Amino acid sequence: MLSKVSPAQRDWFAHWHETKWDGGSPMFLPQKYPREIAVLHPGAVPISDPALIVPFKIPDNSDDYLQNPWEQAEVLDLILLDTFDPETSCTLGVYGGYLNPGTDRGVSMGFIEPDATWVFSNVGYVLFAAPLKEALSSAVQDRWREVGFVFLSHIWPDDHSWFLVVNPDFDFTVIGCDDELAEKLLAQPELNAREMPTSW
Repeated sequence: MLSKVSPAQRDWFAHWHETKWDGGSPMFLPQKYPREIAVLHPGAVPISDPALIVPFKIPDNSDDYLQNPWEQAEVLDLILLDTFDPETSCTLGVYGGYLNPGTDRGVSMGFIEPDATWVFSNVGYVLFAAPLKEALSSAVQDRWREVGFVFLSHIWPDDHSWFLVVNPDFDFTVIGCDDELAEKLLAQPELNAREMPTSW
């Protein structure tokens, strides 16, 4: 069951979004983790020019992120459930760029969520508290299957020991984590996972 996110988790997330573009380049994760793993979405390749801001991109991509890599998301879900207790208390974020609070657009699309907490930066995100098993990509798809343009964007546990982010503008998912989870991600060929380069 989804519930209202705590003010502490909301503020931690919002602070990151308010400051991550400082210095001209994005900070992909809200804090430093022992390992930082990128899962390249289908078609994405390494980019060697740091001036392009991102280390991986689908060549000549034009809003292809709207075609989410569902097969990869399913593998990620299974790995997270294998690594952590499904009842782990988490915060999940969904991309809310097409759902405008204070208007009837979200309601008319079927996004009726009184426990939603909105956070705005360059785009809007909607946060909820949930056990891990209800915060995964598959759960997000099931809950809002009839609502257009609602995508999983973030998951993290209350202790911030790992963090998953799917930025709607990027062609890769980033996971900050420990060695155990990193090695599981790198071992799955379906994920096309690799260490995040240190030059970004």
